[in-house]
Amino acid sequence: MRLAQRKSRKVGRVLTREEILRLHVQTVEPWKRILIFAMGLLVGAFSFLCFRVGAPVWIWVGFALCSAVIVLCGAFGRKAYLDRELQKMKDEGATRLLDAIINGL
Repeated sequence: MRLAQRKSRKVGRVLTREEILRLHVQTVEPWKRILIFAMGLLVGAFSFLCFRVGAPVWIWVGFALCSAVIVLCGAFGRKAYLDRELQKMKDEGATRLLDAIINGL
């Protein structure tokens, strides 16, 4: 809802139903993103430990690359169009949620 409010303020008018349905929304809960981010940091720490112990380069570089990918996934999450996410819900719930967003503007 905050995303719709920000977008509405930016364009200087109330958004239409179609414009709201085209918004990109975060589809991963914050606690899952934090958990993924923490796991990426742990993999990075393991990579650093492998480097300090003197493991072969391909091992710690591989873990470092995996760590970077996991941290980026945790930091940015996954976004999708609101329309697609609402289609996954039952008909009544999606309509009520969209109406609440429009009424909140």
